[in-house]
Amino acid sequence: MTKDFTADDVKAGDLLIAHNGDGTLAHKWIVTENYKDEIRGLGFINVYVMFAQSYLEETYSFYYDTFERYREMMEWSLERVS
Repeated sequence: MTKDFTADDVKAGDLLIAHNGDGTLAHKWIVTENYKDEIRGLGFINVYVMFAQSYLEETYSFYYDTFERYREMMEWSLERVS
């Protein structure tokens, strides 16, 4: 399990797990795609939502900068499962 990672490090098949400050499970996602457009400098991550403390659809997409904001709000870990 890795706790020090960025959106660039995430690969399809990885398991992303987030915990709240009190240690309760907040999110559990499986990465389906990590795409970075080198020309525009934008990247996004698609995930399959296994668990979410707040309502999310079954799949979810977000830009790298959004993911980095999430990382500041919760404690995230990455498990390489593939």
